[in-house]
Amino acid sequence: PGALRTPPLEQVVDGVRYLQLLVQQGGSAFAEQLPARVQLPVQIRFWVGSMRLIIEIVGAVVATGWMMSLMTDVPFCWANRRFYELRHLVDSANAQAVREWETAMHQRRPLEARAILARVRAAKVRREDKRWVRIVVHQCPRCHASRVRIERRRRARGYARTEGMEEMTFDAARGAVLFAT
Repeated sequence: PGALRTPPLEQVVDGVRYLQLLVQQGGSAFAEQLPARVQLPVQIRFWVGSMRLIIEIVGAVVATGWMMSLMTDVPFCWANRRFYELRHLVDSANAQAVREWETAMHQRRPLEARAILARVRAAKVRREDKRWVRIVVHQCPRCHASRVRIERRRRARGYARTEGMEEMTFDAARGAVLFAT
């Protein structure tokens, strides 16, 4: 509770002291792994401790991004270090049109894919539909690489059950075609 009442300069100094302690402990841990007859200068211990701290921080950031991507089922673009954005979420009762759209996307026919996607969107899911298909499109905002997940959905009393049907990953060129639709 008293930490918030301390002046900001003291908090910065405490933070620097803590980083210095972590660097010293990292250098000491490295030096302990060496034979007893090898003595490292303080500068090398400092450098090794700093590198260890940087690697640990970067590893923690990358692991956090990877876990968030895994837990939320949103892909992560390693080239641009961004999470993909949800571009389309389409529920359709026309499974045949979804298959045709998927084929057009694989064959890079953007004009035909655009027309088929309009047909897919027109086939709205009504309450009495027992089965329908959902298309979930995630796309990187910079490079336009995409991941498309096509799911088969089934409605029962009180809930909708989702079964994975297919998942496609498009590179930047095909993702640009998807962006055009």
